[in-house]
Amino acid sequence: MEDNSKADSSGPDPEAGEEFRIELTESDSYTIHPASTARGGVQMRGDFLIEFFIERYKDPGAEVYSLNSEGELDEHIRSEAYDSAVLREKQTGVMMSQMNAFNLATWIIANILGDGVTDADVEDVIASAFEDRIENTGDSE
Repeated sequence: MEDNSKADSSGPDPEAGEEFRIELTESDSYTIHPASTARGGVQMRGDFLIEFFIERYKDPGAEVYSLNSEGELDEHIRSEAYDSAVLREKQTGVMMSQMNAFNLATWIIANILGDGVTDADVEDVIASAFEDRIENTGDSE
């Protein structure tokens, strides 16, 4: 009988060369949260917090209907609104080190700028403009 299993799975495969594969998966609870705005900043202990919000019109405070002769709901008369017109609802928050936040920011900017722009390109531009502040982005991962 032929053994198709690897002899030792605890160490690196000598035939694998100089590559390391990371497989990406998605949990069953994965969801996408809509966000129309975000806020946050450096917290008391140095971590960076970003909270994502969705803005929408607030539902009316009440719907008013007339009653018919039997005491049942009849026609819609009016909607009574709350004092404010827009609701800003937190969707999710993400806390990370300042270095991770900086790396995320450069990655986002590079992706928005498109083909040919790398995270390193964005970091170089930021470093040259804000050289005195880069060292304050926190500890490395």
